[in-house]
Amino acid sequence: MTRDDKEMRTIYLPKTLYTERKVSGTALETTLLRWKMTFVFSSALGGITGLVGTVIGTLSLLRLLSDYHRVENFGTVLLVVAFPLLILAAHSIDKAHEAEKSMTMVRTGWNM
Repeated sequence: MTRDDKEMRTIYLPKTLYTERKVSGTALETTLLRWKMTFVFSSALGGITGLVGTVIGTLSLLRLLSDYHRVENFGTVLLVVAFPLLILAAHSIDKAHEAEKSMTMVRTGWNM
């Protein structure tokens, strides 16, 4: 053996040997996110329109808005719009629960 064979060689490696790509979520994760966002927006809008419609309706009932007939009607319209939004919020939270249950089944291997 020669001296060159015994000599250690230094190899410099980069700090990152590989890069891991961030893959977007599965279809179930996307579905869950969409239903949760639908719940947040529909419940917020339903609550706000319901409260504003109730305040306008109360003010018109107390005859504080007697000069503004269009505003009185607007309060009623807001109350009518609030109920479908709250029903949509209830529906979307049910669908989000179903998506979570499906994700758990896929994760644990209980696919049917």
